[in-house]
Amino acid sequence: HDPMLRRVLNNSFYISVLGSIVIYICMNDIFYSIINFFGGILSVSGFKLTIKMTDKILRIDKPRGQGSFFLVAALKLAIISGGFYLVSLKSEIAVLFYILGLSMIPLAIFVEGGYQLYRSFSNGRT
Repeated sequence: HDPMLRRVLNNSFYISVLGSIVIYICMNDIFYSIINFFGGILSVSGFKLTIKMTDKILRIDKPRGQGSFFLVAALKLAIISGGFYLVSLKSEIAVLFYILGLSMIPLAIFVEGGYQLYRSFSNGRT
């Protein structure tokens, strides 16, 4: 896969681990850290699965898998919704940390954008 996608996936995992550590230090509750990390793992694994399914559909030699793409998307939505329901039974704060965990991919994309901007400035391409 593209090195940029690999960096986004790696960065999202690292941000998730770092966020979980910071949450544990600030909240002094391991449960909130686990919820955040679980949301991050769901985000990363869902993104990886979407990449694989999209590659399978867009393959030029043998396009296939359109039906399974929507089935997998519905399954991902059901898992995320089920996790949301279970977390909402704990507290509103737990829901916020779960949503923060789910937002690891967009955060990693922003980090990658900042990295690419830095590379552009440092190489004189702007």
